[in-house]
Amino acid sequence: MPRKLRPLSGLDAAFLYLEAAGTPMHVGSVMLLQVPQRRRAGFHERLKRHIRERLPRAAVLRRVLVEARFDLDHPAWREIATVDLDLHTQTALLRLRGDVQQAWVPPQPLR
Repeated sequence: MPRKLRPLSGLDAAFLYLEAAGTPMHVGSVMLLQVPQRRRAGFHERLKRHIRERLPRAAVLRRVLVEARFDLDHPAWREIATVDLDLHTQTALLRLRGDVQQAWVPPQPLR
């Protein structure tokens, strides 16, 4: 696995340098998945295993931002070997009355 630092693309740098408390530029997502009725048990673990098996082929998903020492250079990307999927994924059960569209809640700030 390469440990070499890679410079940020122009777009990545723009997002980084334009970000401020009042203008967050980071990106997140929420996925609503319908769990198969016959395979409910262990679905979250199977999904994480599925993602983990594919991460070696998705370098962009294994990058972390590294600040330059003493702020003497621009930040750079470092590719990491493993991603903590327990940190980056959650499961929650939604009890719906109606359909998913009716259950949608506008995004809220992360805690």
